[in-house]
Amino acid sequence: MKKSCTYCANGNGETDDHIPPKGFFQKKLPNNAQLITVPCCENCREKNQQDDGFIRNLFCSFWKTETHLVVETDVAHRRNRSFLCDRTLAQQQGDILVLVDRHTPSGIYVGTELFYDLDKPIIDRFIERTCRAVLFDAFKLSYFSARFEWQKNPSMPQNIPTSFKQRNILDVFHYLAIPTSKNENYWVILTFYKGFRIWGKFETMAKIID
Repeated sequence: MKKSCTYCANGNGETDDHIPPKGFFQKKLPNNAQLITVPCCENCREKNQQDDGFIRNLFCSFWKTETHLVVETDVAHRRNRSFLCDRTLAQQQGDILVLVDRHTPSGIYVGTELFYDLDKPIIDRFIERTCRAVLFDAFKLSYFSARFEWQKNPSMPQNIPTSFKQRNILDVFHYLAIPTSKNENYWVILTFYKGFRIWGKFETMAKIID
């Protein structure tokens, strides 16, 4: 049976994509490692691979992720080598740093701090791609037309339907995939390196039209 691409409406699943990309994990994987592999077309795979190095370097650079064991002992060293080999990668990451005013809970200004501005198309693409791969892994959902939105570091939902699926991969990546009762919306919660959490939501076109 011909497979469909997980990421686009017209492509065939003629090749595979790993989510997260292998570069997010330790270089020497355990023999029993089972990474997420989804079918995709060659065009999507080639476009996606262009983002992988930047996203890996960024996600392991947050203060909540840089102390993760795999980051400290492996991934951070490969990030640093990539910066030395290709200075444009370091420049690209530096370009999304912004100064943000800091205030106490009572509103008193205490100075500025550098943060990464994640409102960028390259990050949007990666997060939607990852969420779509999770839905394929959890529910065997190929590409479907939907409006997608995401936010960082959400609080965990209190009432999770029993139809949810979750998976932890080598303590580097965890997902929680949650369908609504009528399968009109899908929620996905991603956690990278135990410190960076993302909530993604797909609202299907049928729901939007209603």
